[in-house]
Amino acid sequence: MFFSGPGQTFSNSQFIDEYIHDFGWSRSQVSGVYSVATLLAGVLMMIVGRFIDRFGPRMMMVTVGTLFSLACFYNSFISSIWMLALGFFMVRLLGQGSMTLIPNTLVAQWFVKKRGRAFSLKALFSFAGAMLFPIINTWLIQTWSWQVAWQFWGIVLLFLFVPIAFLGVRNSPESIGLEPDGNVEPEADQQNKLVTPVIEAEEDWTLNEAMRTRAFWAVLICVGIPALVNTGITFHITSIFKTNGLSLEMAAMVLSLMAFVGIPISLVSGVILDKVKTNYVLFVIFIIEFFVLLLLLITDSFLMAILFGILWGIGRWIRTYCYRCYLA
Repeated sequence: MFFSGPGQTFSNSQFIDEYIHDFGWSRSQVSGVYSVATLLAGVLMMIVGRFIDRFGPRMMMVTVGTLFSLACFYNSFISSIWMLALGFFMVRLLGQGSMTLIPNTLVAQWFVKKRGRAFSLKALFSFAGAMLFPIINTWLIQTWSWQVAWQFWGIVLLFLFVPIAFLGVRNSPESIGLEPDGNVEPEADQQNKLVTPVIEAEEDWTLNEAMRTRAFWAVLICVGIPALVNTGITFHITSIFKTNGLSLEMAAMVLSLMAFVGIPISLVSGVILDKVKTNYVLFVIFIIEFFVLLLLLITDSFLMAILFGILWGIGRWIRTYCYRCYLA
């Protein structure tokens, strides 16, 4: 989850002004190819899911990590808008898509009773990536260049992440004589390679059944539209701040602050959602985010930038936990 960072919008946003400055591309061109690349990568995630089922998370993690590293090196050599489009596509497919899907699958296979705790720990590393990548990228770009920043992440992925995935990951607890949550299998089960059955959910919906409900489409709308807005704001936040007279460092700090807010929110959200209906919480969050976007128009000082980062981070992460409750 942490090393999916080079494919995430909070990381890519630090490179946009560099591309515009060095190659003379318009902001619309860069954001346009980013949007198309993200859409195509999202469509192909169904194929990635099938590969995970067929080859296992460990092999996929090593393979995706290696390809992701090569994609980072490729991005350091782009010189045309079409090369940029391909570079965006690769990092979105391999980083933002595959590198987040694989650990979600892996955690679900290793934990049942402790699954909530495991997902919470995984979320902490997502927050860590969102906090550190903007700051590290800004430092690398200003100290050396945007090409060096991409090469740095390529080296880190290839020589740190890939060995950890190869040596430290196992596809399932049953493959090493365990049950989910770390329990030891009975001897008979070890001999017969039996898999511990998982109790089915109270209601099991097929995709076709879910698509015939209003709730399914309502959730899609509530997930999709804010995701588009959030990605757009994150992608262009450096230029928005520059237009308002704020620095690149300030934009990176606000991106990190938005992620840092997620840590306490992850603890508070569960309490809120236990006491208040999820749709009511979403309604309030959408209203807050509407006014926060208006605040962004006049954010031209340090204090206002901090306020924007905190409020936008609170809204974003509570909204994310609401989605998880719906999907559960």
